[in-house]
Amino acid sequence: MLKKIITNTFSNYLLRLINILLNLIAIPVLIGTVGEEAFGLLILANLVVGYFHAFDFGLPAAITKYVAEFSAKQDEEKVNQVINSSLFVFTVAGFVVCSLIFLFVGFDGLSLLNISQSHYASAKNLFYIAGVFAIIAWPRLVLEGAFRGLQNFQKLNFTLGCGRILAIGLAMLLAIYSHPLPLIFVAYNIDKLVGAVWQFVWLKQEIPFWSVRFITVKFDVLKWMFNFSLWLMLGKLAVMLEYESDQLIIGAALPVVMITVYSVIVYPFRMIQQISGLSATAIMPAVSETHAVNGREGVDRFIYKGARYHNTLLAFVAVMGVFLAGPFIRLWMGGRYQDYVWIAQLACFFQLLWQSNAFLGEVCTGIGNSKKPGLVAITTGVINISLSIWWVNLFGLSGVIWGTIVAGILGVFMYYYVVFPDLHVPRLNYLSTVVIKGQWPVWFGGLLIVPFWRNIQVIETWQGFVFAAVVLSLLVSVLIFIFGIDKVEKSVIIKKMRTLQSVNLLCLITCVLKR
Repeated sequence: MLKKIITNTFSNYLLRLINILLNLIAIPVLIGTVGEEAFGLLILANLVVGYFHAFDFGLPAAITKYVAEFSAKQDEEKVNQVINSSLFVFTVAGFVVCSLIFLFVGFDGLSLLNISQSHYASAKNLFYIAGVFAIIAWPRLVLEGAFRGLQNFQKLNFTLGCGRILAIGLAMLLAIYSHPLPLIFVAYNIDKLVGAVWQFVWLKQEIPFWSVRFITVKFDVLKWMFNFSLWLMLGKLAVMLEYESDQLIIGAALPVVMITVYSVIVYPFRMIQQISGLSATAIMPAVSETHAVNGREGVDRFIYKGARYHNTLLAFVAVMGVFLAGPFIRLWMGGRYQDYVWIAQLACFFQLLWQSNAFLGEVCTGIGNSKKPGLVAITTGVINISLSIWWVNLFGLSGVIWGTIVAGILGVFMYYYVVFPDLHVPRLNYLSTVVIKGQWPVWFGGLLIVPFWRNIQVIETWQGFVFAAVVLSLLVSVLIFIFGIDKVEKSVIIKKMRTLQSVNLLCLITCVLKR
């Protein structure tokens, strides 16, 4: 089980690394070729399809949970019913979403946004294309959920990674040669079509007994899936209200160009959020499988040990983000966004608190406890959107960030008081043995680095940035090893490293002897 979790987590991080590298290359190229407003429209059009995913009834997570659970019980009939019933619902949903987008654009809904007249016609075409892609994107969610339930993240992430490389590479090529914006948008999303076909073929290989048959669509199966997943939909809505809504609020209250500024500034913040989420995503199906076989006894190690190490990782990337966000944005995009760097640094620091319960949220989902986390999430989202709408008119772009931060802090406190009693986890014990114990070595490392703050912020070359990142990472990693890892775990790590060194030495000797 541990090997499977580590492999899946590594696969998730590899995919994220590919996406980060692609975005680092693509964003400056696209902004430089199509312009800031046109790039903002590309983001908005993509965002609309993502918005509707918030209304997926939480079924992708339910698919993952129940495919994992019934696969562990070797119940082939139930696996078939879960996948095919979900495919039916999501195919219908794709056409409904497409129709809604067409109606929205047809009734001139885009006039609600601050889009210049020169880009208005292109914007309408982008949204029409986004509607067509929704027909493909929705059923693909089922295939992805099934792969996660089978805990075969390697194949899933391979299709996602290759598809993204194809899509972004093609979009940049078309942008460089000044092709129309709608064509660039088609290229940017072509991975949805390619990935859907590829995942369908590979899923058939993974579970040969599965076949798409309407006769296996069972509404009673959907009913008990909905009973579990509807509360997860609140979590999806919360994500929409906490993050994606920011860009729509900016588009309505400020010029669309500011969406591009926002996307650049919060990029380090998004990376931390995604790294945190990826490390937790592989846990949910593993928790579901363990809970189905061993009950509550097998879950405690996820709650305490797993969440502690997740907090260590979270603190590491958040502190690195605070120190390195400034030089990173300047080197990546030039000096035009320098006035907003403080927002990026503040957002990275905020993640220390905001993501501290992310791992625990996946554990809750894995054991079927989704109601109260969903209610907390949706309440947090409503607070965020209310504050953001209010403060964007008072403080501009920074008001949206402040709304997210304040709502997030309130959400963490609500989580402690509403969710923890159902998990039978003592709050103070969790705070001290998981959050503080997991994060404090990194806090200590950050305090040691503070005297060098000015030196880090004036780095002017990528070589200097990489050198600083490596030195800071090594310093914090040593502190984590000394203070953040238990004695038993240290001895296991040292033993593994010695074994690895012995194997490498043996390989070297073998190569020399062969010569």
